[in-house]
Amino acid sequence: MIKVSFWSHSADDICELLESNLTSRMDIEDWLVQKIPSICFDCMDYPQDLESFYDCFFTSSSEDSDAKSIYRLLKEETEEIAEIYFSVSIVDNKLNFIKEINV
Repeated sequence: MIKVSFWSHSADDICELLESNLTSRMDIEDWLVQKIPSICFDCMDYPQDLESFYDCFFTSSSEDSDAKSIYRLLKEETEEIAEIYFSVSIVDNKLNFIKEINV
């Protein structure tokens, strides 16, 4: 499973920040699936129960390759949006960390 985490130190609502500055008002999960059709949205979470942190999870038959594609897409698209931070990682079915993607 692919885990994509977003956070911001300055915004109270990271999803609103993403929709306003990155996805043209589309949910981030839908936007990622539209850009990388080989992934499928699975679930989401607000870790620490704060809206400034957001995790979304995707399934894929080609996890490593798709995780790298997500990372490259987000790196390129968020370069000029200083308030948005993200990470991409591979997790197991119990959401335990396997490895971080930073290619």
